[in-house]
This record gives sequence, C-alpha cells and structure tokens, in this order.
Amino acid sequence: MSAELDIARALAAQGRVDDAKAIYAKLIALPQPPLEAFSFMAMIAFKQRKFDDATKYLKAALQHAPGHPRFLTDLGMIYRAQNKLEYAAEQFVQALRNAPENYMARLYLGTVRERQGQSDEALRHYAAAIDTAQEQGAWLKPDATPPEARQAMMYVKAGQAKLFGALLDGFKARFEASDLKRVTKFLDAYVGKIAADTPAPMQRPIYFFFPDLPVQHYFTREDVPWVADLESHTAAIREDALQAVSGGNLPSFLKRQDSEGNETYLGGTETSSWDAFFFYRDGQRIDENHQRAARTSAVIEQLPLVRIKHSSPEICFSVLTPGSEIKPHTGVANIRMVVHLPLIVPENCALMVAGEERPWVEGQCVMFDDTYEHAAWNRSTDYIRIVLLMDAWNPHLTLPEREVVAALINGIGDFNRSLQAPL
Repeated sequence: MSAELDIARALAAQGRVDDAKAIYAKLIALPQPPLEAFSFMAMIAFKQRKFDDATKYLKAALQHAPGHPRFLTDLGMIYRAQNKLEYAAEQFVQALRNAPENYMARLYLGTVRERQGQSDEALRHYAAAIDTAQEQGAWLKPDATPPEARQAMMYVKAGQAKLFGALLDGFKARFEASDLKRVTKFLDAYVGKIAADTPAPMQRPIYFFFPDLPVQHYFTREDVPWVADLESHTAAIREDALQAVSGGNLPSFLKRQDSEGNETYLGGTETSSWDAFFFYRDGQRIDENHQRAARTSAVIEQLPLVRIKHSSPEICFSVLTPGSEIKPHTGVANIRMVVHLPLIVPENCALMVAGEERPWVEGQCVMFDDTYEHAAWNRSTDYIRIVLLMDAWNPHLTLPEREVVAALINGIGDFNRSLQAPL
C-alpha cells in the first residue's frame, strides 16, 4: 500500500487528478484504508460541488477515525457550503472540543455565527481564532493570512471598537469630554484605530499604552506625596517581612500561566531565585498572608491601589537571593507605577530603569514606570534582598481617568476570558 500511496501523491502533485483518484478509490476499498484517501476524494468532490459524495467520504473517514478534528472540520465546510449552518456548527464545535488548537475550525465557526446573525458569538469566535493562530505563529503577516482570516480581523477590530466604545459611552453623562479625551485615545489605540506609539524608545508596554503622559521612567516624591507615610512604617513592615520569609517555601514571583519562567526572567547562579510573599496576586487578596503580616496589611489597604479584576493590585514582599539577577524586561501597562519600599538591602544591589541605575536605600521608596525596560540584581554573596513591592496608579492619571480606564480594562479582560469559555 505504501508504494501505491506514493504514486497517488505524485500524480496529485502533477495535477493528474483522475489518475490519482483511481488509485485512492482502490485504497479506500481496503480493510484498513489510509485516511488521506478519504480526505483527497472528499476535497475533489467538494471542489466539483458534489456535496453528497464529499459528505459520504468524510463520514466514512469518521467511521475509521471517530472524532478526527480534520474530518469534522472538512465536513463542517461541506455543510456550510450548502448553507446547512447548524449542521456545520455542530461539526466545528466537535472538532474544537477534540482539538482546541484548531484555529481554522474556530474561524469557520465564526463565519457560521455571523451568517446566523449572532454577532456577539461571531466576534468571540473570530477573536479566539486569531489569538490561537498567532500563538502558533500563523496569521502574523497579511500576505501569509487567508482572506477569511483577514476579514475576521476587520470584524474583530470593528466589533471590539463597538463593544468597548459602549463601555466608554456609559461615562459620558458623568464626565466632561475633556476628562475622557486621553481615555478615548487609549481605547482607540487598543482597538487599532490609531497607532500606539510610545514617546521613548525603551518604553514597550506589553498590553496597554495610555497616551499623553509625561515621559518619565522614575517618579519623584513630589509626584507621589503619600510615600512619606508609607516610609514611616518601615520598621514594622520590615519585622513583618522577616517573620514572613523566615519559614522559607515562598512561591516564585515568576510562576505564571504564560509558561515563561525563570529562564526568561532570572539570571545569575544555579541557586538564583526570585520569590515572594503575596498580599495580592493578579488582583486576588490572599487573606491568610494579610493575617500573618497584619501591620503591613493595614498600611497597604490605605494606599491608592490599582484595582482591576484578575489583574491588579500585585503586592508582595519580593525576595531576591544572593547572586540573583532579574533580566531586562517590560511591564504590561503604563496606567500604573511600581513602588518599592526597600526593607533589607545588602551591598551590590540595584535597580535599573531605562538605563538609569539606582541603588535601593532601606526605608526610601523608589517609584518607576515598569513599561520602560528595567532590570534588578542582588550581587551580594550572603544576604537576601527584600522590598515591599506594589503597583499603584500612575500619579499623572486623573481620578476620572482612573475610574474609566479601570472599567475598560475590566471589560477587555471579561471579553478575553470569554474566548476560553467551554463550547
């Protein structure tokens, strides 16, 4: 059978379709037929608009390979071509349940929902298809993106602009147009209406860029007057930190769902680690740790924290072991600033933001925009470095801007999480 398959493939490659069909037809009759024979015969019938024949071949293939995502996807395409939309949707859904990474099935499911007038579902499936494809390195360049996918990208761009624009419209009765001017530009940049051009070459937000803020990688005490009160509690916070880390077994700061871990962010020695005692992580309050470090908890709960669902605040005792280096990287959004209250700082420890190095000084806060490239290190040989790390609002955002941008990012996050909803 192997030789016959090779001949059939060669004939098909030469455009000798009828000769290839004759061999594939013989192979299909075998007790254990090669699955590619069904696929070839089905696609030839499909191109000839012989939909019944194409359906017959694909159903036969599924008898031999139940639940096979490719055959389910192809069968869905046959039904879609006949405008049997719900039948088509059933095949695409089953294909995705069996192979969630099948972005073509997700794209086709989006086309079906669009034809059925289910615009919200179409938007969700198109966006999921694009995300999945690009995670796999596909659809990254226009000339390597199929027409249906390019149309889906346009649909998503328009659909997100409408969806998130409606969230913004909900604030227009409460705030002046001038209050929302920069937020409107922020949203326009996110949905691709305008370019999200950062003013500084070392500023590279991963997700969100808020425009027209001062070009400033370190913030000053004048920018953040409340840090003086935070610093006044240094002694109590240090005692909490030493007690919290004394037991060891702290989680890694870098343990995240994006699969990037120590190799990406952490350098130094084989024993290097960046660990943390979290009060909040990804916006989730860790009540047990608040109880264990109650004095620190009481202080941080009075601060102007960024509160965005599933995202912020992020607050912890950040522990960097001797010989550890945090490699240059950038943060997710310039709506926030990162605040460090240094608690234990041995020699040869420093932070570098946008190429400007600053050593930590115990009890003196350092505030910076982490969307600028930054790095840190503890090059001492014997002692850990501990800072209280937290994110707070960028001080150059107004109170209306903070409220509205938080609502928008919450809405964007809800939409993105909906892409992972079970089918």
